[in-house]
Amino acid sequence: MSAQESWTCPHTQRWQFLTALYLQQPLAEVQQQVHQQAVTSARTTLMPDLWHPALSLIWPWHVQKIHRGLLPAPPPTAEALAVWRSRCTELLMEPSRFANAMHLTTCAKEALVASGMQRVMLLMTDRAQSTLRVHQVDGLPKDAANLSLDVVHSTMLQRLLEKSAQVRFTPDNHAQFSALLPPILRRLFNGEHLLLRSLSCNGKVVMLMVADQGGGPFSETTVQAFGKTAQCIEKALHCFTNRGA
Repeated sequence: MSAQESWTCPHTQRWQFLTALYLQQPLAEVQQQVHQQAVTSARTTLMPDLWHPALSLIWPWHVQKIHRGLLPAPPPTAEALAVWRSRCTELLMEPSRFANAMHLTTCAKEALVASGMQRVMLLMTDRAQSTLRVHQVDGLPKDAANLSLDVVHSTMLQRLLEKSAQVRFTPDNHAQFSALLPPILRRLFNGEHLLLRSLSCNGKVVMLMVADQGGGPFSETTVQAFGKTAQCIEKALHCFTNRGA
């Protein structure tokens, strides 16, 4: 099991040393036997979606495997970024090309997905700013589309509805911040990495964006695109709301 981390980590070396003492064999010989057994195991049990320590035997000896969940998500492809730019261009058009709020939020959701977000939720406030209702979801269970949140039960939501703001969850602040979220959002967006951003129109918060890349570390390209998309959506909301003025 310790070889899942590294063949040269102290835990692995300690067990190999104890085995060598027990068998009264040279340490190098024990290590060779362990490596041979790992290769034999890999030949019979290796699966495409599972890591096997034998795979790292061909690596330089000082290299350690980093768990996939600790690596940043890959940046969006050139094709995806082209779609993202196209949707942002639509959001910035004047006069507004959107027939209704659902039309606008659909374009906004598509921009966020194209930027690399794997789970997206867009919520709109009621007139009293007491309730947030889902307008768009992507990468979440179907019943999430019917979600309605009472703002009074969440300190985090109350703060986000005071003015436009962005909150980024990381492993350092996750325990503190997640406790301020409604339980349903914690369940839907499990993981230690999350972005929330509230958007204003005519001086009043009207939308909340919630997005992540599966709960793992973000691609910084996607984080930057998230911020730029938010600016485009705010501009679109302003043009749509004031289109008859």
